[in-house]
Amino acid sequence: MSFVWPWQYSFPPFFTLQPNGETRQKQLAAWCALALAYSQEHRLPAMTVREAQDIPLFANHRLQRKLPLESIQVVLEELRKNGNLEWLDKNKTSFLIMWKRPEEWGKLIYQWVSKNGLTNSVFTLYELVSGDDTENEEFHGLDEAFSLPHCLTFLSGVVRGVLLSSQGFALQVAVAHPSRLYSPSRDDELVTVPIPLDLWCSKSPQHCCLKFPHKPV
Repeated sequence: MSFVWPWQYSFPPFFTLQPNGETRQKQLAAWCALALAYSQEHRLPAMTVREAQDIPLFANHRLQRKLPLESIQVVLEELRKNGNLEWLDKNKTSFLIMWKRPEEWGKLIYQWVSKNGLTNSVFTLYELVSGDDTENEEFHGLDEAFSLPHCLTFLSGVVRGVLLSSQGFALQVAVAHPSRLYSPSRDDELVTVPIPLDLWCSKSPQHCCLKFPHKPV
């Protein structure tokens, strides 16, 4: 089934953001809805703003119309305000659209774990987003380096992480306030230290495992 474009996409003025406040807000809402639907359908990866200008989402080749770069920035920033986008660099040149908010993904993941009786099991990020067991789940295929860690931040009182050291020993990690950094005393001993979930997952996603206890704490 091919993607169904909204009627606005075939309307040339849609590709020019209007100056009037009320009209502009309605137009931005339509652009945000389209961006989320398109991203979900095509599992849009992280990309730069310049790359985005050439994808069908922002470029209607039949009409020969493109949303200008500065207008794309406005739409993307609106998505960020709504909790559906993350800028990946301080200059706001790269981004990732999340068609569900991180807390919504977090709930779905924990519901799947509970429903399948997998609490107190240990998962790698790869198993959660690319494993055979989750193939029919909405969160299957999420970017393990960006989307998933932020979704799991919602479960920061629920998830306990297990980070594998270079020697193959497991370092048990508890989730805590973002200002607390990970600093194990030795690589060859088992230690428990506070660390923000999104930090250690994004720094070393290939070494990151997650454990879901029976009850949220």
